[in-house]
Amino acid sequence: ATTFLVNRQNEMKAKFEEWTKKFNTDKKKMQNQLDDLTEDRDSVKIELDALRARVEDYKQEEKHRLDLERKKKEALAVRREEERKMFTAASKIRFYWNVFWRKEGSKSKGKK
Repeated sequence: ATTFLVNRQNEMKAKFEEWTKKFNTDKKKMQNQLDDLTEDRDSVKIELDALRARVEDYKQEEKHRLDLERKKKEALAVRREEERKMFTAASKIRFYWNVFWRKEGSKSKGKK
């Protein structure tokens, strides 16, 4: 009976060593796969961050462009208003200038 138990114990030791060896190789393999997946995930995160930054840049650029367009429209409106005022002022000056010269012209004709 003791020989049987010793043989059985040796068999179990051998199986245990075999299982331990298999477990360690599988563990290494799984760890390598996990590391590969982690690297892939990190590289995808970096790409995603770069894309998000690019989108943010595009949004800022679009906002800046719209702001410039708005300022340009406002400046154009101010310019048109100033041109209208200047034209009105020039018309009044021309009118009063003509009135003045008509009066002067009639005075000088009357003295002759």
